[in-house]
Amino acid sequence: MKKLFNYLITQYIIYTIVPLLILGVSALSYTLIDSHHDYQSEYNQTINYQIKQASRAIQDLDIVGAENVVGKISDLSYILSVKLESTKYDLVLSEFISDSIPGKSDKKSYLVYSQSGEAIGALTVIKDTSQIWKDLLIESVPNIILAILLLLLMSMLLSRKVLKTLKAPFHDAQRYGFLIANGDINAEPPIHQFEEFNSLFSSLDNLRDRLINSVHELKKSENRHQATYDLTQVCLFVVDIKEKQIVRSNREFETTFGSLNKVNSIELRSTLHDFIIKLANGKINDQYTLVGVNGDRHFKVNSAYLNEYQLECSALDITELVDAHSYVQKQLITDSLTGIKNRVGFNKRIEEIQANRLISTSIIMLDLNGFKPINDQYGHLVGDFLLATVAKRINVTLDKIGEVYRLGGDEFIILTNKILSDDELTPLATSLNENVSRNVNYENHEFSVTISIGSANFVAGKSEMYDVIHQADLAMYQAKTSKQTYVMAQK
Repeated sequence: MKKLFNYLITQYIIYTIVPLLILGVSALSYTLIDSHHDYQSEYNQTINYQIKQASRAIQDLDIVGAENVVGKISDLSYILSVKLESTKYDLVLSEFISDSIPGKSDKKSYLVYSQSGEAIGALTVIKDTSQIWKDLLIESVPNIILAILLLLLMSMLLSRKVLKTLKAPFHDAQRYGFLIANGDINAEPPIHQFEEFNSLFSSLDNLRDRLINSVHELKKSENRHQATYDLTQVCLFVVDIKEKQIVRSNREFETTFGSLNKVNSIELRSTLHDFIIKLANGKINDQYTLVGVNGDRHFKVNSAYLNEYQLECSALDITELVDAHSYVQKQLITDSLTGIKNRVGFNKRIEEIQANRLISTSIIMLDLNGFKPINDQYGHLVGDFLLATVAKRINVTLDKIGEVYRLGGDEFIILTNKILSDDELTPLATSLNENVSRNVNYENHEFSVTISIGSANFVAGKSEMYDVIHQADLAMYQAKTSKQTYVMAQK
C-alpha cells in the first residue's frame, strides 16, 4: 500500500521538477547549438574572405600574402592545421600546424579559383570538433549546477511545507481509527482548521455507530450459520487460494478428513497444494478422489468464490455410487461363466480401435470341435466347466499377447496387441490347439475338445473392421470343414 506523503512528493517531482529539468536541458541545448552556430558563421565568413585573398596570393606567387591568409585562418579557435597550396605551380605556399593534441577532427578542402574560373589551388583546414563542444559545455556547467541547486531547494521547502500541513491531521485520523477499532466508542473526533478533515472525522464518527451495530448483527448471523453449517451431512470447507490452506470447515469435513491442523500439516502440504491449485483453475471434475480418515473416497466437489482469494467448497461422498457404477460396468462387459469379456466388451473394444485410427491388430476366431456332444450327453454343468477351463487355457497361452472374448456358445475371438506375422501366428495357433485339446477332468471323468482357428489382419487406416472379422470367420469355417487346425485369411 502506498504512503500518502511519498505519493505527494513523487507527484511533485513528476509534475514540477521533471518538467523544469526538461526545460533546463532544452534551454542548455539551445544555448549550445546557438553558440556553435555563431562560431560556425564566423568561421564561414573568414574562410570565404580568405579564399579570395588566397586567389590573389597564388596568382602573384605572393608568399607573404599566402602566410597572411593562413595566419588569419589559424587565429580562429580550434584550428589544428591550415595549408595553402598552388596546383598550378605544384607548390605549398604556406602551412600552419598546431601543437594541440587533436580529438575528433574535421578536415575540409576548399578549391581556389582564378578570376577566369580556373582552379589554381586548394585551401585545406582541419578543425578539432570535439573540443568545440567540450568548451561550450564547460561554459554552461555553472549555470546547470545553479539551476539544479535551486530546484532541489524549492523541492525541499515545498516538501517540508506539505508534510507539516498533512502530518498532524493524518496522525490524528490514524489514532482515532485505532481507538474505534479497539472499541473506544467514547473517543471524540479531533478538530482541525481544514474543513475537509473535520468532515472526514465526522463521517468516521457516524460510521463508528453503524459499525458497532453491524458487528453485533454479524455475530448473531455467524452463530446461526455455523449451527446449520455443522448439521449438514456434506463436507463444507473454505479454501484460501493465496495461502493454500483450508481456513474453515464443518463437523462432517473433520470427521471425514481429520482436523484442520492435520489437513494443513507439513506432511500433507504437497497433496493439499495440488488439490487447491486444481480447484482454483477449475480442473476438479464431477468425480475426484481424496484420501480421508478411512482411506481413498470419491467425492463430487463444487466451489464458488467468496472473495478474490477464498473459495467456499462442498464435497459430497459418492464412493458407494462410483463403486456400484464400476461394478455394473464391469458386469456388463464380463462373461459370467468364464470370467473373460463378452460380446459387449468385444464390441466396445472394436469401437475404441476404430476411433483411435492408429491401432492395428490380428483378429483370431476360435470355435470348439466336439463340444456339443459332450454338452448334450453330460449336461450343462460339464459343458460350463469345460468352457471355463478352455477360456483359462486360452488366456494362459496368450500371455499378454492379446485379449480373448467369448462371443457366445463355444465361439471365442482374440484381439492381439499388434499385428502378428505368419511366423508368429502359426506357432500361436499350434500352442492354442495343444493347450485347449488337453484332457479336462471333471468328477473323475475326462473330456477333450479341439479347436478350429481362422485369422485375418486389421490394418489401421487401410482395412474395414467388420470385413476383417468376416474374413477371420470364413477362415475359421474353412479350417473346420477341411479338418485343419488353423487357416490364415488371404491377404
